[in-house]
Amino acid sequence: MQVNTEGGAYINGKVDTDGGDFVGRDKIVQEDQIRGDKVSGDKVGGDKISIDKIIDANIAIGRGAQVHVNTHVTTMTPAEFAGLINELRTKLATVRLEDDEHTAVQQDLAYVEAQLAKSEPKLVLIKRGLNNIKDVIEQATGVDTATLALSALLQQAIQMAQQLFK
Repeated sequence: MQVNTEGGAYINGKVDTDGGDFVGRDKIVQEDQIRGDKVSGDKVGGDKISIDKIIDANIAIGRGAQVHVNTHVTTMTPAEFAGLINELRTKLATVRLEDDEHTAVQQDLAYVEAQLAKSEPKLVLIKRGLNNIKDVIEQATGVDTATLALSALLQQAIQMAQQLFK
């Protein structure tokens, strides 16, 4: 058998590209293509990046940005945790939300604070309230520097709640 492809590919059988492109000859790309979870270089412009969902991640965006991960677990007292919740309340007041989103966030925050006022706060309820707030913030505002900081603070509150409450 003789096959003349004039420079293109010849395949006798199946091709599995695992979701990628199969290029039989020349591929012309008009814009940058990013695959996977890595972005490097000066590929990001402006001050806002939209990301679908971030789970347990440390993110640094911008020239010279760094992430420092503290693996030392700090034990927090319930009073210090309440201070962290107050800090959340202050930062949440600066986030632009629609009326129904603002109401939902305030209700969840009040619910968390009500749990903290109890003699035996329930972790599952505190986590639910904090996760609800985190979801509303991330979905309503996209991902920018302020949202990333607020999400990190909410994640810290969730982790500290797991250490403090049952």
